[in-house]
Amino acid sequence: MVGLLGSLVQLEKAGLLDCILYLSGVSGSTWCMASLYKEPDWSTKLETVKDKIIERISGPGVSWEDALAKLKKYYYGKDFFSLTDVWAVMTVTSRVKEIDEHTLTEQRNKNNKDPFPIYTVVDKQCKQCSDGGLHAGADLTNKRDQWFEINPYEAGYSLTGAFVDTSSFGSQFHKGSKKKHQDEFDMLYLQALCGSALGDGKQNKEEILKQMQEQPEREYEEVNKEMESDSFHCGFASDDVPISPPVDECYQVLMDLVDMNLTVLKGKDTSHLDESIRKNLNDLSGGTNHSICSMKKEVETTDRVEKPDIMSFTMDVCNNLKGRIKFWLFEAWIAMLECVTQWIWGRKYNFLHNMTDGAVPPALLESETRDYIDAGLSNNSPYFSVLRKERDIDLIISLDFSAGDPFMKLQERSRWSKYVSLSTTGEAHPSDAVSSELPSNATTASGQSNLDLSVRLPARLNHPMHGTVRFKPLLNGSEQEFVASRRNTVLQTLKKLQIQCSRDEVPNIALLGSGGGQRAMVGLLGSLVQLDKAGLLDCILYLSGVSGSTWCMASLYKEPDWSTKLETVKDKIIERISGPGVSWGDKLAKLKKYYNGKDFFSLTDIWAVMIVTSFVKEIDEHTLTEQRNKNNKDPFPIYTVVDKQSKESNDGDQWFEINPYEAGYSLTGAFVDTSSFSSQFHKGSKKKHQGEFDMLYLQALCGSALGDEQQIKEEILEKIQEQPQKEHEEVKKEMESVSVHGGFASDDVPISPPVDGCYQVLMDLVDMNLTVLKGEDTSHLDESIRRNLNDLSGGTNHSIGSTEKLETADIMNLTMDVCNNLRGRIKFWLFDAWIGMFECVTQWIWGRKYNFLHNMTDGAVPPALLESETRDYIDAGLSNNSPYFSVLRKERDIDLIISLDFSAGDPFMSA
Repeated sequence: MVGLLGSLVQLEKAGLLDCILYLSGVSGSTWCMASLYKEPDWSTKLETVKDKIIERISGPGVSWEDALAKLKKYYYGKDFFSLTDVWAVMTVTSRVKEIDEHTLTEQRNKNNKDPFPIYTVVDKQCKQCSDGGLHAGADLTNKRDQWFEINPYEAGYSLTGAFVDTSSFGSQFHKGSKKKHQDEFDMLYLQALCGSALGDGKQNKEEILKQMQEQPEREYEEVNKEMESDSFHCGFASDDVPISPPVDECYQVLMDLVDMNLTVLKGKDTSHLDESIRKNLNDLSGGTNHSICSMKKEVETTDRVEKPDIMSFTMDVCNNLKGRIKFWLFEAWIAMLECVTQWIWGRKYNFLHNMTDGAVPPALLESETRDYIDAGLSNNSPYFSVLRKERDIDLIISLDFSAGDPFMKLQERSRWSKYVSLSTTGEAHPSDAVSSELPSNATTASGQSNLDLSVRLPARLNHPMHGTVRFKPLLNGSEQEFVASRRNTVLQTLKKLQIQCSRDEVPNIALLGSGGGQRAMVGLLGSLVQLDKAGLLDCILYLSGVSGSTWCMASLYKEPDWSTKLETVKDKIIERISGPGVSWGDKLAKLKKYYNGKDFFSLTDIWAVMIVTSFVKEIDEHTLTEQRNKNNKDPFPIYTVVDKQSKESNDGDQWFEINPYEAGYSLTGAFVDTSSFSSQFHKGSKKKHQGEFDMLYLQALCGSALGDEQQIKEEILEKIQEQPQKEHEEVKKEMESVSVHGGFASDDVPISPPVDGCYQVLMDLVDMNLTVLKGEDTSHLDESIRRNLNDLSGGTNHSIGSTEKLETADIMNLTMDVCNNLRGRIKFWLFDAWIGMFECVTQWIWGRKYNFLHNMTDGAVPPALLESETRDYIDAGLSNNSPYFSVLRKERDIDLIISLDFSAGDPFMSA
């Protein structure tokens, strides 16, 4: 740790540090790396960072209390507890003198001025298997890859090329898709995972057992008291009635077991400990005999115990202790001793479990879990992480801080070094190549939850990270990968059509679907079916849509590889949109999710639930990012909207696109990961997470312009007005059951409000807004609203504007006045949501989201896009009813645009 720090300081003084592209570490060197990379751009202030590190590791360290609190988090926080958790808390903290709870993925884009960091471990099962590992020209059917690397973006097998997003390493996968989430490990755990080999197995066991043994007397007493207060079940009462266990005896057995394991490791006599353990167990169980193995060898010439005996004995005692005291630390110590006995380190779900990819060694696919350990147990320098062909390394500088030969660290030296040439001479890769230069056996993860083939590291590093903003003229990495693969498909399709061209001459063809509501939805579907019948569909590289065409796209892309079974998918869509539609009950349930689920509620939420569902006849709660790598045989989808503020002010870039990987401004080139679009950002980094919107909402965001503003208002208000009488009564009943506060009691005491009166005011307000839009008389509604408000407040006068003859501006003011009077009367979500809806109608708020460019200082971005904390997004058909700008980006290099027009009029003057 200290050696690497000093070496880096010297490189920096010599002006050489900025020549380094990668910094890869094993074991203790990773402790130094973890300390460095927690400081953004550490290489620009290395002297200061070095002083902070030295001061910290020279300090007092972590208290037992804090260590136990951290151990408790590890014990409860995941599916697998192992010696790595114990090592992190008991041993690593004693070296690094801190508990670092940051995660590796939090470093994304915070160290852009530093070398790219790679942490290395080895797969324990692969290391132990008799076939050793992988070497040049190895047969993958019977070889295993033990070399494993972890960086801020992905984790995986260096030579096999199988990777998963680092935030998902540890989660449970099945056939390449995430099945069960586990939280990302923190940096303290990572340092234990990488640096857990102080010596051989015996030395490590002694270290762990001594740490347990050295618990301070004060902490011992505190733990004992806490055990006594929390324990409630002995589990061995003869009449099956739980009784309080003698904590001292249980605790003594546990400590004696720790001492016995240490004593065996030292080769000393254990008879007094054996006697104490058996006596206490006997007392605990009221004289019941226990099936604990003998601690004497068959030939009883010594009282010393051999390794197999202590393992069996430890497991027997643990089984007898289990369940006696319901206290986490007691259970954790039992688990520790079991892990010591079974030697379980770094256990995690195997993200390759049950995959069927021939590029991955079968041995890596079978087990549900894998164990990861210090890479120094195989090779004490991390050559294999930088010898990946894709990294194209020209020079390796290896700093050796080993006690001995780094290639023969411990007795289990690496077998691989004799197979691998350390020469780094190789062909240079053209900068624009992506998948064509990959070895055929490369397997990587794209996104967080699905595994995919054929990725090259430079493309991976172009991916927008979930919590940062990307400014680059290049397409994002995932799109580059898709384009390279799709161009091969286009080439083969052209050949079938007797059109001969080389790979470089393959035309990039974009298909555009215009707006036009349900007409556009059905029209685009029919057009695609005809293209498929003509054998032309597989020539399309991009499919970009506006408004109603996006409804068709959403229905298509929910079916993986829809273009391979389009006739079947078409029939399903037609059957659905010809069906009965979504019930009012389901609509209200969905509206409730939208209302309670985010910081900004807008007309887009109402439009999604009330209008879009009436056309698409379903509530699609999948997200766009779930489509990643599920539509590799289809054109790349692009959904388009416009920035409302930019459209109205003509200042900034109004053209906005959304695809499964990123969302952003097409012409400016500012993008964010689609899963983070909606989240709050500050100066380019995520500040507050908001859940990703679903496909129903996306269809409303893209397709919300059926006509002019008056027509849209009428559509929304009429849908609310059409609420069935049965639903109306149900809503009122629910309001009455949950309402708790009238808000206008004269003596300031909350009273139960008259729900009928409140509800009637709200419905009258809907009717009044509709009546004004139609130019009809509103006096009877005005009278009803004022009378009910008067009754609700016991005769109090309200500041509600005059309504002698209501124009649009007047109804806006009156609506806001009535909403302000109604607010807070009934504590019921739908009542609040309807008030929120009226306010959104009055202020015309659509698609409001946090502005991910807020307060950034990048000169490439129009200043107008940086200032406001929020932006509103609306149907792109209001500016141009065909999504040309999404495919006219220079980086997409489109050769041919096929624009399908389903507009009622001129697509350039649709709205």
